[in-house]
Amino acid sequence: MGRLATSAVCAGPIYIYIYMALQPYIMKRTAKVPIWASILAPIVLAFVIPFWGVFLAPPLLPVVCAYKRHLEQGSRKASEFDYALRRARILQILELSIETGG
Repeated sequence: MGRLATSAVCAGPIYIYIYMALQPYIMKRTAKVPIWASILAPIVLAFVIPFWGVFLAPPLLPVVCAYKRHLEQGSRKASEFDYALRRARILQILELSIETGG
């Protein structure tokens, strides 16, 4: 067996352990990426973009998750703002009804 084959045999299990076990755990702790997404994204992208999908998935996944979280927080803030406007309008109506004696 040549040196390259020996290196591949030794590096293969290490790569699999790092990529399939440690990488999802680290991404979950640092970027708030779900573990299932960090395992599934490289597999899906490997089918979509056969060679580059595996290499593009880890950096793209935290960006997508952060953008999704940003959109969710924006919609939550918008709904809180709408609630505040409705509440202010109801208070105005109540004040008017109290002033008019109704």
